[in-house]
Amino acid sequence: MIHIPAYIIAQIFSHVAMLKLALAKQFGLTAFQLLAVVLIGSSKRVSIKELKQRLSLPGSSLTFAVDALERKKLIKRHRSKEDKRQWFLSLTAKGEQLYGDILKAEDEMASPALDRLSESEKTVFLKLAQEIVQFSAQAQ
Repeated sequence: MIHIPAYIIAQIFSHVAMLKLALAKQFGLTAFQLLAVVLIGSSKRVSIKELKQRLSLPGSSLTFAVDALERKKLIKRHRSKEDKRQWFLSLTAKGEQLYGDILKAEDEMASPALDRLSESEKTVFLKLAQEIVQFSAQAQ
């Protein structure tokens, strides 16, 4: 069995976090705002409760981030038709454009590292990365 030192995983997570901070700054957002745009964009519609859980933010911080994104006209709130106490968030046209720009910038940042891998290595990496993401999501 191959032992993978924990510091290797920690370095990868740290590097990804630094890239996200740089992206947030590039697009004039906080890190939480950038993550919120990406989560909403990838899901098309997210409840405020789900966003809070996925970002692990206290309610007041989430409200501040959502309000700022709404002021920037990147997201809009929708009241649930089934439960009037529940609110959903979706991207505006401007938010969709930003989401596309963020994905493109992420691809450009990742390409130099991924271009060094063979097609079979990329396939294995993608499978392993999906496993790690799935495990991390379950651990929250």
